[in-house]
Amino acid sequence: MRRSACTCVAIFGLLFCGLFSFASQAAAGAWMRSEGESHYSATLDYSASTDYWDSDGVRRDAGHRFESWNLSQQYEYGYSYYRTLYAAADLIQKKGEAGSAAGLGDLRLGMRGRLNRNENGRTWEAGVIIPSGYARDRQVRLGYGRFGVEVGLAMRFLDRPRSHAETGVTVRLWEGPPAGQVRPYLKWTQQLTAKWEGWGELLGDFSLGNGKVESNTALGYDQLPEYDVLKAGLGVKYALPKDWSVGFGLYCDLWGRNVGSGVGGNVSVSRTWK
Repeated sequence: MRRSACTCVAIFGLLFCGLFSFASQAAAGAWMRSEGESHYSATLDYSASTDYWDSDGVRRDAGHRFESWNLSQQYEYGYSYYRTLYAAADLIQKKGEAGSAAGLGDLRLGMRGRLNRNENGRTWEAGVIIPSGYARDRQVRLGYGRFGVEVGLAMRFLDRPRSHAETGVTVRLWEGPPAGQVRPYLKWTQQLTAKWEGWGELLGDFSLGNGKVESNTALGYDQLPEYDVLKAGLGVKYALPKDWSVGFGLYCDLWGRNVGSGVGGNVSVSRTWK
Protein backbone atom coordinates (compact mmCIF):
# COMPACT_ATOMS: atom_id res chain seq x y z
CA MET A 1 0.00 0.00 0.00
CA ARG A 2 1.28 3.47 -0.92
CA ARG A 3 1.59 5.90 1.97
CA SER A 4 0.40 9.48 1.61
CA ALA A 5 2.65 12.52 1.34
CA CYS A 6 1.40 13.66 4.76
CA THR A 7 2.67 10.54 6.52
CA CYS A 8 5.95 10.44 4.61
CA VAL A 9 7.01 14.07 4.54
CA ALA A 10 8.74 13.79 7.94
CA ILE A 11 10.52 10.62 6.78
CA PHE A 12 11.77 12.51 3.73
CA GLY A 13 13.03 15.34 5.91
CA LEU A 14 14.87 13.01 8.26
CA LEU A 15 16.61 11.24 5.40
CA PHE A 16 17.37 14.53 3.65
CA CYS A 17 18.63 16.49 6.68
CA GLY A 18 22.28 15.70 6.04
CA LEU A 19 22.16 17.84 2.89
CA PHE A 20 22.00 21.00 4.98
CA SER A 21 25.70 21.54 5.43
CA PHE A 22 26.87 22.72 8.85
CA ALA A 23 29.64 24.72 7.17
CA SER A 24 27.98 27.74 5.68
CA GLN A 25 24.91 26.24 3.99
CA ALA A 26 26.21 27.65 0.71
CA ALA A 27 25.47 31.17 1.87
CA ALA A 28 26.03 34.14 -0.37
CA GLY A 29 29.49 35.59 0.24
CA ALA A 30 29.90 39.24 1.21
CA TRP A 31 33.52 39.63 0.14
CA MET A 32 34.87 40.31 -3.36
CA ARG A 33 38.23 38.90 -4.43
CA SER A 34 40.68 41.33 -5.98
CA GLU A 35 41.55 40.85 -9.65
CA GLY A 36 43.72 37.74 -10.05
CA GLU A 37 43.22 36.62 -6.44
CA SER A 38 42.32 33.00 -5.62
CA HIS A 39 40.69 31.52 -2.54
CA TYR A 40 40.25 27.83 -1.73
CA SER A 41 38.36 26.33 1.20
CA ALA A 42 37.55 22.78 2.27
CA THR A 43 35.23 21.92 5.17
CA LEU A 44 34.59 18.46 6.59
CA ASP A 45 31.22 18.36 8.36
CA TYR A 46 29.78 15.62 10.57
CA SER A 47 26.19 15.60 11.79
CA ALA A 48 24.11 13.06 13.71
CA SER A 49 20.40 12.87 14.43
CA THR A 50 18.16 10.58 16.51
CA ASP A 51 15.13 12.92 16.57
CA TYR A 52 13.10 14.85 14.02
CA TRP A 53 10.61 17.70 13.88
CA ASP A 54 7.23 16.74 12.45
CA SER A 55 5.02 18.87 10.21
CA ASP A 56 3.81 20.88 13.25
CA GLY A 57 7.34 21.62 14.47
CA VAL A 58 7.07 19.12 17.35
CA ARG A 59 10.27 17.25 18.15
CA ARG A 60 9.88 13.46 18.13
CA ASP A 61 12.04 10.37 18.53
CA ALA A 62 13.01 8.90 15.15
CA GLY A 63 13.68 5.46 16.59
CA HIS A 64 17.10 5.19 14.96
CA ARG A 65 20.31 7.16 14.32
CA PHE A 66 21.11 9.02 11.11
CA GLU A 67 24.67 10.20 10.34
CA SER A 68 26.16 12.33 7.59
CA TRP A 69 29.69 13.26 6.50
CA ASN A 70 30.15 16.07 4.00
CA LEU A 71 33.42 17.30 2.48
CA SER A 72 32.55 20.66 0.93
CA GLN A 73 35.10 22.35 -1.33
CA GLN A 74 34.89 25.81 -2.91
CA TYR A 75 37.20 27.80 -5.15
CA GLU A 76 36.83 31.53 -5.83
CA TYR A 77 38.70 33.61 -8.40
CA GLY A 78 38.79 37.37 -8.80
CA TYR A 79 38.07 37.67 -12.51
CA SER A 80 38.01 41.46 -12.30
CA TYR A 81 37.39 44.26 -9.82
CA TYR A 82 33.66 43.85 -10.46
CA ARG A 83 33.32 40.06 -10.77
CA THR A 84 34.33 37.06 -8.65
CA LEU A 85 33.73 33.55 -10.04
CA TYR A 86 33.09 30.53 -7.81
CA ALA A 87 32.78 26.75 -8.12
CA ALA A 88 31.81 24.31 -5.36
CA ALA A 89 31.29 20.57 -4.95
CA ASP A 90 30.49 18.19 -2.08
CA LEU A 91 31.58 14.63 -1.37
CA ILE A 92 28.89 13.09 0.83
CA GLN A 93 28.40 9.95 2.89
CA LYS A 94 25.11 9.30 4.68
CA LYS A 95 23.79 6.28 6.54
CA GLY A 96 20.80 5.32 8.62
CA GLU A 97 18.32 2.54 9.24
CA ALA A 98 16.94 2.93 5.71
CA GLY A 99 20.34 2.41 4.07
CA SER A 100 23.33 4.46 3.01
CA ALA A 101 24.62 6.53 0.12
CA ALA A 102 28.01 7.99 -0.79
CA GLY A 103 29.47 9.93 -3.67
CA LEU A 104 29.66 13.30 -5.37
CA GLY A 105 26.76 15.63 -4.60
CA ASP A 106 25.59 18.69 -6.51
CA LEU A 107 27.97 21.05 -8.33
CA ARG A 108 27.55 24.82 -7.98
CA LEU A 109 28.88 27.37 -10.45
CA GLY A 110 28.28 31.10 -10.20
CA MET A 111 29.37 34.70 -10.12
CA ARG A 112 29.53 37.39 -7.43
CA GLY A 113 29.37 41.12 -8.13
CA ARG A 114 29.55 44.44 -6.29
CA LEU A 115 26.48 46.29 -5.06
CA ASN A 116 28.72 49.27 -4.24
CA ARG A 117 31.33 50.20 -6.85
CA ASN A 118 33.62 51.85 -4.30
CA GLU A 119 33.25 49.63 -1.22
CA ASN A 120 33.79 45.92 -0.57
CA GLY A 121 31.47 43.86 1.62
CA ARG A 122 28.23 44.46 -0.32
CA THR A 123 27.58 41.87 -2.99
CA TRP A 124 25.10 39.96 -5.15
CA GLU A 125 25.44 36.37 -6.38
CA ALA A 126 23.87 34.28 -9.10
CA GLY A 127 24.58 30.64 -9.87
CA VAL A 128 23.39 27.27 -11.12
CA ILE A 129 23.16 23.93 -9.30
CA ILE A 130 24.00 20.84 -11.36
CA PRO A 131 23.29 17.29 -10.14
CA SER A 132 26.25 14.95 -10.57
CA GLY A 133 24.18 11.97 -11.72
CA TYR A 134 23.48 10.22 -8.40
CA ALA A 135 20.30 8.16 -7.97
CA ARG A 136 17.25 10.09 -6.81
CA ASP A 137 14.90 7.10 -6.37
CA ARG A 138 16.40 5.87 -3.09
CA GLN A 139 15.38 6.46 0.51
CA VAL A 140 18.85 7.78 1.33
CA ARG A 141 20.05 10.04 -1.46
CA LEU A 142 22.73 12.68 -1.93
CA GLY A 143 20.44 15.52 -3.08
CA TYR A 144 17.30 16.31 -5.02
CA GLY A 145 18.95 15.13 -8.23
CA ARG A 146 17.52 18.13 -10.10
CA PHE A 147 18.83 21.30 -11.66
CA GLY A 148 18.46 24.51 -9.70
CA VAL A 149 19.30 28.21 -9.73
CA GLU A 150 20.28 30.47 -6.82
CA VAL A 151 20.48 34.22 -6.32
CA GLY A 152 21.64 36.03 -3.22
CA LEU A 153 22.61 39.27 -1.50
CA ALA A 154 25.14 39.74 1.31
CA MET A 155 26.73 42.57 3.23
CA ARG A 156 29.17 43.31 6.05
CA PHE A 157 28.25 45.91 8.65
CA LEU A 158 29.35 47.19 12.06
CA ASP A 159 32.93 47.07 10.75
CA ARG A 160 35.42 47.73 13.54
CA PRO A 161 39.19 47.17 13.80
CA ARG A 162 38.76 43.81 15.56
CA SER A 163 35.23 42.72 14.64
CA HIS A 164 32.47 42.83 12.06
CA ALA A 165 28.98 41.49 11.39
CA GLU A 166 27.75 39.89 8.18
CA THR A 167 24.32 38.97 6.89
CA GLY A 168 22.85 37.66 3.69
CA VAL A 169 20.10 35.67 2.04
CA THR A 170 20.01 33.21 -0.85
CA VAL A 171 16.93 32.06 -2.75
CA ARG A 172 17.03 28.68 -4.49
CA LEU A 173 14.56 27.42 -7.07
CA TRP A 174 14.49 23.85 -8.34
CA GLU A 175 13.35 22.03 -11.45
CA GLY A 176 10.28 19.89 -10.75
CA PRO A 177 8.63 19.11 -7.39
CA PRO A 178 11.13 20.36 -4.75
CA ALA A 179 10.02 23.51 -2.94
CA GLY A 180 12.07 26.65 -3.38
CA GLN A 181 14.13 27.76 -0.39
CA VAL A 182 15.04 31.01 1.37
CA ARG A 183 18.38 30.64 3.18
CA PRO A 184 19.31 33.61 5.44
CA TYR A 185 22.25 33.90 7.78
CA LEU A 186 23.63 36.32 10.38
CA LYS A 187 27.26 36.09 11.56
CA TRP A 188 29.50 37.93 14.03
CA THR A 189 33.30 37.64 13.84
CA GLN A 190 35.62 38.80 16.63
CA GLN A 191 39.42 38.97 16.57
CA LEU A 192 40.64 37.29 19.76
CA THR A 193 44.42 37.50 19.34
CA ALA A 194 46.84 38.16 16.49
CA LYS A 195 46.28 34.57 15.25
CA TRP A 196 42.87 33.56 16.61
CA GLU A 197 39.37 34.77 15.79
CA GLY A 198 36.00 33.55 17.01
CA TRP A 199 32.58 33.63 15.40
CA GLY A 200 28.93 32.88 16.05
CA GLU A 201 26.10 32.59 13.55
CA LEU A 202 22.47 31.76 12.92
CA LEU A 203 21.57 29.82 9.74
CA GLY A 204 18.13 29.29 8.27
CA ASP A 205 16.70 27.17 5.48
CA PHE A 206 12.99 27.85 4.95
CA SER A 207 10.62 26.46 2.35
CA LEU A 208 8.74 28.77 -0.02
CA GLY A 209 5.80 26.36 0.30
CA ASN A 210 5.59 25.69 -3.44
CA GLY A 211 6.65 22.03 -3.34
CA LYS A 212 4.64 19.37 -5.16
CA VAL A 213 4.09 15.75 -4.24
CA GLU A 214 6.70 13.58 -5.93
CA SER A 215 5.51 10.09 -6.78
CA ASN A 216 8.24 7.50 -6.31
CA THR A 217 7.25 3.97 -7.31
CA ALA A 218 10.68 2.62 -6.39
CA LEU A 219 10.17 3.65 -2.76
CA GLY A 220 6.52 2.68 -2.60
CA TYR A 221 5.25 6.03 -1.33
CA ASP A 222 4.91 9.67 -2.29
CA GLN A 223 7.27 12.42 -1.08
CA LEU A 224 6.71 16.10 -0.45
CA PRO A 225 10.21 17.64 -0.71
CA GLU A 226 10.02 20.65 1.59
CA TYR A 227 11.25 21.43 5.10
CA ASP A 228 12.29 24.29 7.44
CA VAL A 229 15.23 24.43 9.82
CA LEU A 230 17.02 27.01 12.00
CA LYS A 231 20.54 26.36 13.32
CA ALA A 232 23.08 28.11 15.55
CA GLY A 233 26.84 27.72 15.49
CA LEU A 234 30.04 28.79 17.26
CA GLY A 235 33.62 28.39 16.10
CA VAL A 236 37.20 29.60 15.96
CA LYS A 237 39.78 30.11 13.21
CA TYR A 238 43.58 30.14 13.48
CA ALA A 239 45.91 31.85 11.00
CA LEU A 240 48.73 29.60 9.71
CA PRO A 241 51.87 30.54 7.76
CA LYS A 242 51.76 31.15 3.98
CA ASP A 243 48.18 32.48 4.01
CA TRP A 244 46.62 29.23 5.23
CA SER A 245 44.09 29.04 8.06
CA VAL A 246 42.32 26.26 9.95
CA GLY A 247 38.95 26.43 11.66
CA PHE A 248 36.74 24.41 14.01
CA GLY A 249 32.98 24.76 14.52
CA LEU A 250 30.05 23.28 16.45
CA TYR A 251 26.39 23.55 15.43
CA CYS A 252 22.98 22.52 16.73
CA ASP A 253 19.42 22.68 15.48
CA LEU A 254 17.13 25.16 17.24
CA TRP A 255 13.87 24.46 15.44
CA GLY A 256 12.59 22.65 12.40
CA ARG A 257 9.67 21.25 10.45
CA ASN A 258 9.72 18.00 8.47
CA VAL A 259 13.44 17.62 9.16
CA GLY A 260 15.88 15.77 11.37
CA SER A 261 17.00 17.36 14.64
CA GLY A 262 20.68 16.94 15.32
CA VAL A 263 24.06 18.33 16.29
CA GLY A 264 27.35 18.42 14.44
CA GLY A 265 30.74 19.92 13.97
CA ASN A 266 33.33 20.66 11.35
CA VAL A 267 36.98 21.29 10.65
CA SER A 268 38.04 23.51 7.76
CA VAL A 269 41.15 24.73 5.97
CA SER A 270 41.46 27.67 3.59
CA ARG A 271 44.04 29.68 1.71
CA THR A 272 44.02 32.97 -0.20
CA TRP A 273 46.75 33.78 -2.68
CA LYS A 274 47.55 35.83 -5.75
